[in-house]
Amino acid sequence: MTTQTAKVKNGMIVLPKELRKSWKGVEVFVFPNKDTLIIKKIQKPLPKLSDLASRIFSPKMSQREIEREIQAYRKKK
Repeated sequence: MTTQTAKVKNGMIVLPKELRKSWKGVEVFVFPNKDTLIIKKIQKPLPKLSDLASRIFSPKMSQREIEREIQAYRKKK
């Protein structure tokens, strides 16, 4: 990515067209420090595996069925 300039217009930062497209709707963190302004995208945390698992419908398996599946897989290898 190349360095680009932005303008401050009526108290708003106007980003170059290329950046506006890729940053559309993104939440940002703004950190002012003397004559520097740092703008960073806020990354949403990845969902936990347990949260994803609760969204998936899957038939319940007993511990015995799970062990059989593991053994069958190991035999194939």
